[in-house]
Amino acid sequence: MFMKKLFICCIIINILLFFVAFLEGLYIIKYNKQIVYLHENKPNVEQDNLQVSKDMKYPIDIELENCCAKNFMTAGMNECTKKAIRDLNKEILITEKQIKSKLNSEQWQLYKKSDNAWKNYFECEKDFLNNSIGILDGDIHTTFVMGYLYELAKTRAINLKSYTNELNEE
Repeated sequence: MFMKKLFICCIIINILLFFVAFLEGLYIIKYNKQIVYLHENKPNVEQDNLQVSKDMKYPIDIELENCCAKNFMTAGMNECTKKAIRDLNKEILITEKQIKSKLNSEQWQLYKKSDNAWKNYFECEKDFLNNSIGILDGDIHTTFVMGYLYELAKTRAINLKSYTNELNEE
């Protein structure tokens, strides 16, 4: 019985360490007013207006880290990640309104076509992940799925913010 409890504790600690390492391993590049995330092992450079800093984090990343620190069990981390995805979706809707205000009706229709394709991609990716990685033995795989979905949503939010920055340059 003791060995079983010890084994479970080791798994939980490994999950927590993996998740923290995953979140800590992100770098942010500020290029002009755009924010782009890169994974670890990218050099710290300063060229022209390109600055890389590990200290800067996307605000929802910080909220997610804090939530996971309080809810370190698999179910808790998954709930934290679901909330973070919901927050990203709210941010996407706000940014979408800003984009709409800068586009004419033809451009807006093209954006909506692109946005619908992205939403379809996200749903297909979610179905794939849930029905492949998510069904593997071990709860950790559900956490991996949530992490992948979070990264997809975050990438969409960052890209839309970049589009808004470009449209505001006019």
